[in-house]
Amino acid sequence: LCNHIKEQLQDRPKNKYIKNVQFFETLLQQEAIPYYRAPKGNIFVFDAPNEETTKRFQLSTFTDVVNGKELAKAHAIIFPHHGKKQMEELVQALKEDLK
Repeated sequence: LCNHIKEQLQDRPKNKYIKNVQFFETLLQQEAIPYYRAPKGNIFVFDAPNEETTKRFQLSTFTDVVNGKELAKAHAIIFPHHGKKQMEELVQALKEDLK
């Protein structure tokens, strides 16, 4: 698995990472979905969606404690192999979950 990942990373243009990260970030911003991303990071943290969306997109979830209150969070890691359609579908599902 490790070698497969290395091969995938070496096959991709270096700017593919940042293009996908920027594309996903723009989608989240356009739909006013709150998120956190560290500068230069490819991990996006947002409120945990419903169970169906979590399973469909294989999102990892965790509990964050803010001011003594537990908040359900999820994260998505954006890689070069993620297609625009897949990212658009995830953002649309997150948007629907906010309603």
